[in-house]
Amino acid sequence: MGCKIYQINYYYIRSYLLSLNENSNMELIDLKLKSIERSKEVKQLKKKIKELKISRDSWKEKSISHKNRADKIEADLKKIKNKMIEIMSQ
Repeated sequence: MGCKIYQINYYYIRSYLLSLNENSNMELIDLKLKSIERSKEVKQLKKKIKELKISRDSWKEKSISHKNRADKIEADLKKIKNKMIEIMSQ
């Protein structure tokens, strides 16, 4: 999808370059260069977002795993405590 947008922008800019005078052409060339730079920035930002989502999901899984483990240990300790109370009350 990104390539089509780039091609459309390129052809749009190119048609104006051919139809306008020299000064306007230079401005449009600058716009084209800025557009290309911006598309590269957007591509890099999308890549960074993808990496951050993967990292976030990894940490989320680890956090859930640790919470489940802590809950299990807490339940085991509660059972042991109840058993000790039962033994001591006999």
